Amino acid sequence: MPPINYRDEVAKRLRELADKHGGVSAFAAELGMPQPRMSQYVTGVMLPGNKMRGRIRELLGEDAEFYIMYGTREEIDAKSLDAILNMFKANFKDDYAIIEAAKKHGITSAEQLDWILEARHMILNEPKPEYKTKGRKK
Repeated sequence: MPPINYRDEVAKRLRELADKHGGVSAFAAELGMPQPRMSQYVTGVMLPGNKMRGRIRELLGEDAEFYIMYGTREEIDAKSLDAILNMFKANFKDDYAIIEAAKKHGITSAEQLDWILEARHMILNEPKPEYKTKGRKK
C-alpha cells in the first residue's frame, strides 16, 4: 500500500468537516470564502494557509484546526510509534524484538515504548544507548 499523501489526508478531513456543515458550498459560506477556493482545499489541490486556518479556528475552535491539519491525537501517536519501530528495526535489532513483543501485548504509544526500553536497560544494568531520532535531543 503506498504511503498516504499529507495533502490528501488534510483534504479528506476537510471534506468530512464540510459534509457535517451541509456540504462544500455551505461550509465555504460559513467560513466567508468562495466555493471554488474551498473546492481546491477539499480536493487536495491546495493546503489551508494561515488565513484559512484562522477562519476555521474562529468558527470551530483550535481542536478543529488541529484535527484538519494533523488528525486525531491517536493517529499522531500511532504515526510516532510506527516511526520509532522502523528506526529500531533498522538500527537496534535486539531491542526491536522486545518492542515487537510489547506491541503484541497492547503497547500503543511512543512514551510507553520508551519506558519499556529504559526499564530493560535498568534491569540488565546496561548503559542506555543514545538513540538518534529526528528533532529529539538528549
